[in-house]
Amino acid sequence: MNSRGIAAGIAVAIVAIMLVVYFVPPVDEFQPANPFWNGLSKFYSLSSAKVDDTSLPSNGLGQVLFIIAPSTPFTQIQASYIKQFVSSGGTLVLADNFGTGNSLLKLIGIESRFSGKLLDDALFNQGIPELPYAFLSNSKDTIALNYATSLNISDAAAIILASSSPFSYLLANSSSASITYGPFPVAAKIPYGSGYIILVSDPGIFTNSMINKGSNLQFIMSLIGSSSIVYFDTSHLVYGPLDAAKEIELHAYSMLSQFDIRYAVFLLASAFIARQIIYSRNEGKKEDNAVDKLLKEHPEWDRLTLKRLDEEIRKE
Repeated sequence: MNSRGIAAGIAVAIVAIMLVVYFVPPVDEFQPANPFWNGLSKFYSLSSAKVDDTSLPSNGLGQVLFIIAPSTPFTQIQASYIKQFVSSGGTLVLADNFGTGNSLLKLIGIESRFSGKLLDDALFNQGIPELPYAFLSNSKDTIALNYATSLNISDAAAIILASSSPFSYLLANSSSASITYGPFPVAAKIPYGSGYIILVSDPGIFTNSMINKGSNLQFIMSLIGSSSIVYFDTSHLVYGPLDAAKEIELHAYSMLSQFDIRYAVFLLASAFIARQIIYSRNEGKKEDNAVDKLLKEHPEWDRLTLKRLDEEIRKE
């Protein structure tokens, strides 16, 4: 195979890979576009939200920001934007169990914390202790939890929204002596400036597989309330190879969508096509010159046969 064939094969493979990356849906946990059991596509579509983690308005009045299952640390700059958003009237819903939510709470001056201990319930559960039920404070409705933790509430003005049953317990380690019995708060609302911070100790209730269990959906929609705009922070999720490649590809597409860059790409593509046409023509001339030279020396030979032989030699 000649170099042109190899180059063409590589180009086709690259385009095919890019198309696969673009069209295959995200598979990582808690991604708003992930349609599988561990994604948030149902919640995302119901909330009429927009994924926006870089341009929070300075005035958050009537708006809500969801940070679900953060796995990377927060910086002081990120915390300052969130702090301004909430204190001006916005609502932050921070749902976490064993992630980095506590780092944000520390940066914005909230004393309450996620305990980081697994919440089990041997009586009120969905089949196994690790899938307990919690009870809303203002009704008899239940929230179906999925490997949740509990909240350590230290803010005096906090309002408990939901708690586990008296039969629930926390496991610090495998020793039965370390068991602490409930009930434990699993959702709380804390006033913050002119807004609120809502802590939920189980991000799993927002996933496609859990959103319709118990009263999860009603509880989740109550967190949105009458908010005019819903934001999702996806910058603190961990991306796998496929979703990381998708993010890079979408970012590149966004850059290429700018007029000046598109114009430059068009010129480069036009120059490449023109070069290939000229190259093909020159190659054709080279082939004809070689055949003509042989025919001068051996006029009895067949031109068509010579051209076919020349083409076969060039392919090798």
